[in-house]
Amino acid sequence: MKAIGDLITTVIGLIAAIVLWNVFPFDFWSVGGAWETVMRILVFGGIVGSAIGIIVAVVGIVRLMIAGSRR
Repeated sequence: MKAIGDLITTVIGLIAAIVLWNVFPFDFWSVGGAWETVMRILVFGGIVGSAIGIIVAVVGIVRLMIAGSRR
């Protein structure tokens, strides 16, 4: 059950990161510097991390299903 919960929460995080990417850019004018680039890199990292997490969760679920069918 933990693997299924991990999958669900990671999918929700991926959806949130994609929505955040779509509503970009934020207004960093008052702060100055390269904060827009930093934020884009961080959001992209979140999307990639979520995709990797989904793959790991699916592999975990498949392994549990295979182990359960051997019993």
